[in-house]
Amino acid sequence: MNQGGSPRASVSVVIPYFNNAKTLPRALSGVAALVLPPSEVIIVDDFSDDCIDESGLPDLPCPLRIVRHSRNLGAPSARNTGIDLAEFAVVAFLDADDLWLPEKLQTQMCHFEHADGSARVFSASNCLLIGNGGVLIGDHNAEGPADGRSLADFLLCERGALQTSTLVVPRDVARAVRFRPGLRRHQDWDFVLRLEQAEIALRYVPSSLSWYDIGDRFGRISQKRGNIRASLEWFAICREEGLLTARQIQSGFVNYCLSRRSARMPWELCRAFLKVAVLDPAGMLSLVVRRAGSRSLQVGKAAVRRARLMRAGHGRGTETKSGKFPQ
Repeated sequence: MNQGGSPRASVSVVIPYFNNAKTLPRALSGVAALVLPPSEVIIVDDFSDDCIDESGLPDLPCPLRIVRHSRNLGAPSARNTGIDLAEFAVVAFLDADDLWLPEKLQTQMCHFEHADGSARVFSASNCLLIGNGGVLIGDHNAEGPADGRSLADFLLCERGALQTSTLVVPRDVARAVRFRPGLRRHQDWDFVLRLEQAEIALRYVPSSLSWYDIGDRFGRISQKRGNIRASLEWFAICREEGLLTARQIQSGFVNYCLSRRSARMPWELCRAFLKVAVLDPAGMLSLVVRRAGSRSLQVGKAAVRRARLMRAGHGRGTETKSGKFPQ
């Protein structure tokens, strides 16, 4: 590896890795091209089936460390391992299938008042969404959170986004807050909401400083029942801990769980959602139509009927033989 003699940021880059052999060289090529390089890169292999071939990786201007879990623990735990191993004052997160642009660290490190990472701030930026074949889909959110607005409102009510590969966090703050182990979805949102809860201020960069590779997930991810269940699990945790209000959960459910293609919402998922937050059924239908579009009206009506039946104490017993619920 080429260690180089150019100035480096006091930054440890943490990359969780799980069977990302095809995309890891691209991610590291972005690190190698940074105008202001980091001081180290830590790859945490979360017990992958494939092995990382160091000979096929690009030269970096800083030391590279590769550690391997003895069993699969998930991306949040892999990031936490990297945080614990970090030797420098600030940690920057990079997923193995994403790509940083050259100005990434130079731009975001300017938002830290102290180079030693002692400031009670963290940084995030806009990013470009990249689909199959490297096709540019657009950016996430150039404006970022408005002053005085909570991150929960920005993410769930305003369809904003703060993606993991844009986050730069003081190491001591990251060690105190940590990623939530075992979380299947919304790992980045959960992390930034708890940063906000710990009174760590966001310094947002409206420029796109990374590529977020969503592959063929665009437009389809919310249709998978497993993803909806994972979202409901997270909503329940956040409601219990006070990270989200019922209104924010309702907006998040409509924006990120209900399909734009009007697939009927399964009964068990509707019931699980209602256990998370007791909501106004009419308000839910209004949000479905306003946020998800008229094609999701069928989904909204079904959910409203089921909600009213549950509130009336009928449970599932009033379902007809045809599987449809009465108006």
